[in-house]
Amino acid sequence: KETKIVLAIDKNIEGRITIFPNPSNVNLNLSQSSDFSIYNTQGILIDTYYDTNKIDLNGIKSGMYLLVIEDNNTRHSIKFVVE
Repeated sequence: KETKIVLAIDKNIEGRITIFPNPSNVNLNLSQSSDFSIYNTQGILIDTYYDTNKIDLNGIKSGMYLLVIEDNNTRHSIKFVVE
């Protein structure tokens, strides 16, 4: 299994796609539908989502995570917190 490690937060994506509420413990919403993955802070893939704008956080442990969107071979990251 391939592990991709995300090392930086991309501030450029934050103006185009927003996530809310942050922090959250039930659902996390995106301002637009997209394909994206969630990684923990150790760079381990938690889950991948396709063409959606809502994440059900049930079953995801409390902590900080990265939402990673791949766009035209570029990876954009936004951090969020699960309470």
